[in-house]
Amino acid sequence: MPLKVGDIVVLWGVGIRRLVVDSRDEIIPVAGPSPYRLRTVYKLAGGDLSNDWYTENQLSSVIPR
Repeated sequence: MPLKVGDIVVLWGVGIRRLVVDSRDEIIPVAGPSPYRLRTVYKLAGGDLSNDWYTENQLSSVIPR
């Protein structure tokens, strides 16, 4: 199940819980038969983490909205 704005997640490797405050879709280049693919990235609330966007692979869902 994809993450949604309002979900509380844990950042892998750091163990910090944060609220998802925004999401956006990005088209990124890849090698292979298709030159591009779509991925969703998420912005987290609070402190220095709020300046970066994270992929779903970097986050673990804790409490769905």
